Amino acid sequence: MMYAAVWQKDGSCIVQVGISPSHLLRELNHHEISEVVESMPMTDGMEICIAEADTGIICGATDQDNVGKTLEEAGLTSCDTSGRAVAKKIDGRYYRVMFDNYDEYVIGLISSYSSINKGLLLNMVIVLVYLCIFALLIFITMTILVRNRRANLKKLDELNRQKASQFEVLKSMSKMYLSMHLLDLNNETITEYGAIDIVKATYEAEEHVIHGPIADVMRTTMVNTVSDYSRDDIVEFTDINTIRQRMKNVKSMYRDFINIDNKWSRATFVTIESDEEGYPYLLVFAVQHVDEEKRKEEALLIKSNTDSLTRCFNRGAYDEEIARMEREGIPEDLIIIAMDVNGLKSINDSQGHYAGDELILGAVQCMRDAFGSLGKIYRTGGDEFILLLTCGEQTFAAAFKDFNSLTLGWTGRLVAQLSVSCGYVFYNEYSSLSLAEMEKITDNKMYKSKALYYANKGLDRRGLNAAYNALCDTYNKILRADLTNDRFQIIKMDVSEKNEQKGYSMKLSEWLRNFGTTGQVAEEDLENYLQHTDIEFLRKHFKENKDFKMFYRRKNGRLYQNVMMEISPAENYEDTNQVMYLYVKTLE
Repeated sequence: MMYAAVWQKDGSCIVQVGISPSHLLRELNHHEISEVVESMPMTDGMEICIAEADTGIICGATDQDNVGKTLEEAGLTSCDTSGRAVAKKIDGRYYRVMFDNYDEYVIGLISSYSSINKGLLLNMVIVLVYLCIFALLIFITMTILVRNRRANLKKLDELNRQKASQFEVLKSMSKMYLSMHLLDLNNETITEYGAIDIVKATYEAEEHVIHGPIADVMRTTMVNTVSDYSRDDIVEFTDINTIRQRMKNVKSMYRDFINIDNKWSRATFVTIESDEEGYPYLLVFAVQHVDEEKRKEEALLIKSNTDSLTRCFNRGAYDEEIARMEREGIPEDLIIIAMDVNGLKSINDSQGHYAGDELILGAVQCMRDAFGSLGKIYRTGGDEFILLLTCGEQTFAAAFKDFNSLTLGWTGRLVAQLSVSCGYVFYNEYSSLSLAEMEKITDNKMYKSKALYYANKGLDRRGLNAAYNALCDTYNKILRADLTNDRFQIIKMDVSEKNEQKGYSMKLSEWLRNFGTTGQVAEEDLENYLQHTDIEFLRKHFKENKDFKMFYRRKNGRLYQNVMMEISPAENYEDTNQVMYLYVKTLE
C-alpha cells in the first residue's frame, strides 16, 4: 500500500489516503505515469522503470530515454518479475536488477554495483570514524581514571601516614589519662590506647582490642570504677545506646564524677568520624584526674557563692541554681520557701548590729536544724532568705512544725526572742508558671504573714506600715469585694482602669464580666475567666473553700501579660455576709 496525508478542503483536518501501486497505475495514463516516475527523487546509480506487462513497453522511467522502448530494447529482457534481485550486464556495466509484477504493469529497480559499493564504502568510513572517536574517548577516560587513582592512592598514603601519626600522638596522650579508648560503633570494637589496671580488670582484651557489645563493656567498667554517689549519673552519660543521638553534630562533651577512690575524674567523648547526617560512629573516650582542679573550683565557688556572716548560699548562688533548674529540669517535689526575720530593723536601731547579727544567726540555725537535710538555704537580703527544698508534703509539714518550735524556743544573749515570717509554694501546684513567678507568689504569702505578725503584736507601727506598703506594691489591683451585695471598694488601682471602655461598672459582677468581654482578657483565656469570675460561682465556691486563685492573660497596650487573681475572705466573712479581698498582680 502507498499512503498520503492531505488537508480536507475546508481545512478542518488532515485525511490519510491509502492506495495500492497497481490501483494507482491503473488510474494513470502513460503520459501521467512518465511524469510521476520522472519526478521521483533518486540517488546516483539508481533507476526505476515501469512497463506494460503484456507488451513490455516502458511507460515511465527515471531515464526518459527509455520511455517508449521495450524492455528488450532497454537491455532489460529475461528479468525475473517475482521481486528477486539478479545481476545483469547493461551497456558493459553490471547492475542489480529487481522486477515485480503489479497486475498490468511490471515495476523495476535498477542499481549499479558501483553506487552500492560507494555507499558501502561511505558507511565503512563513517563506522571507522566513529570507532576512532570511541577509541579516543576510551583512551582519555582511562587516562583520567589512572591519574585519579594515582592521586587517590597518594591521598590514601597521606591519610594513612596522618592516622599513624595521630595514633602515636594518642598513645602518647593516653599516658596523661587514667584511660583512653577508641570506640568503633559500627564494628562494635574498642581499641585500647592506655588504661590503668583497675580499668583493664573490668574487661578481657586481645592485642588491646575489645570485641563484643560496647554498651555492656562500658556499663560494666563504669559500675566497677565509679563511686555510688556518681554512678547513676555517669552510667547515663556513658550510655552507648544513646550516644549517637546526644552527640549528633557535637565535637565533644564531658561529665565530671567521683571515682571509686573518692576523687574527682572527668569522662570525655570526642567525635572522630561522623556520617553524612552528623551522627558519630568513631569516638575517643578518655578519663582523666581533675581532683585538684575540682577542689580549687569548689573552694572558689563556696567563697563566691556564700554569705560571709551566715555561711548560707548568697543571692548569686540562688540565681545560678534557678537558671540550672530551668535549663535541666525542675524537680516535681520542689518547695520554695520565702522567709523574713521579723523586727530586725528595730533590734539594729535599739540594740545595735551585734544584736541584729545574733538574731540573723539564730534564725539561720533554726532553718538548718529543721530544713538542712531537705535542701539549700539562701540569704537573698539583709533579713530575707529563700529555701529550695525537695521532699514530700508530709516530710515538709513535719519539718515546718519543727521549725516553728525551734524559733519559738530560741533565745540569745542579746535578744530575747525570735520570729520569722514565712510563705511557701509547692511546685506541683504551680507547674505552669516559671520559677520567677513562683518566687513572687511566695513573697506575697510571706508579706501577708509579716503583716499579720505586726497586726497581732500591735507594735512597731512603722514596721507594719512598711510591710503593708511592700505587700500592696506587689499587686496592680486590690479591691474589697462584697459578694453578697454585688459591690466593691477600691483600695489600690491604676486610674486608667476606671474606664467604661475597659468594662468599668459600679456593680462588681458587671465590672468583672465586662472586663473580659471588652477585650481586656486574651481570647484563649476568656471562657475560663468568665466562668470563674461569675458572682454566683464565687458565692458557691467560698461556702466550701477558704481561698481562690486564677491565672489568665490581660491586655497591656498591644500585648498580653500573665496575671494572677487571688481572692481571700475578710476577717468578718460569713456565709450571709461574703466580704473578701480581691488581688490582681502581674507575673512578668
